[in-house]
Amino acid sequence: MDTTLLTLVNQGWTHPWLDFLMMGLTTLGFGLLGILTLVMLRRDARPLGWSLLLAQVAALLGVLVFYWLAGRTRPDAARLIMAAPPLPSFPSGHAAIAAATAIVWWLHEGWNRRTAAVVLLAVGVAYSRIYLGHHYPTDVVAGIVWGLGMGAAAHGITHHWGKGRSMVSWLLWPQIALAVMATFMAYLGLLPLYLLSWPYADKVLHMLLIGALAFWLNLWLPDWQLRMGRLRLPLAVALPFALAMVEEIMQSWSPLRTFDLGDLASDLVGLLFFYALSRWMLARMSPQVVVVRERF
Repeated sequence: MDTTLLTLVNQGWTHPWLDFLMMGLTTLGFGLLGILTLVMLRRDARPLGWSLLLAQVAALLGVLVFYWLAGRTRPDAARLIMAAPPLPSFPSGHAAIAAATAIVWWLHEGWNRRTAAVVLLAVGVAYSRIYLGHHYPTDVVAGIVWGLGMGAAAHGITHHWGKGRSMVSWLLWPQIALAVMATFMAYLGLLPLYLLSWPYADKVLHMLLIGALAFWLNLWLPDWQLRMGRLRLPLAVALPFALAMVEEIMQSWSPLRTFDLGDLASDLVGLLFFYALSRWMLARMSPQVVVVRERF
């Protein structure tokens, strides 16, 4: 599917005018995202400027780490109208920085004409990477996921600086992005197996990547519970575990992955541990009794 979509966009939906437009988006359009940040830093919109700068730098640093971990080569059968950079392919750095810029602007400004223009520019930059044959579609989607996670965190940290739980809770979004990125890498066969050779490494990663979601989610929705008859389940545990179960079942259709009850057990252990850790931290931060909320 990845190669089919790349061929369709890179070799099927083409036109000389589109060639010119996509080269402009991937160079000038991408540069405009950085200029936008500098303009905001020099004006009265400095909170937005600092959020943009933090999001873009964090997205870039994360992309460099994933380059090293995945080491995916660039598409080798693409129609190239400009040279691709001598870097790995997964994820797309252009898409990550563009998505981080767009989500920060949207969260800060709300939806208006300027936000629509920034989002449209970000989408164009991301699409240009597939059109030019520099990235597979999954590289671009992964870059967007990573950029959205880092952008949301940058916005939350800069706008709630020094406010304890309100600030820290925004780290939920890069945690979600990290879990999604690891899932992408597993399905694409990009996990660095040489780093996972020690016993039970995959189980520990499941506990950390999935389990940590309960910690951050409980900061957003402290002690919200689902009531199923007499059974009450913490939402911060039930929701990630349900998604993990669906994903584990989907592995049955993947040639590179297998269904493993041990992975699900590791997910559950991690979720329960980090949920308890989150409750302990909330109790330390707030002396009053935590009220349990029920959702039907």
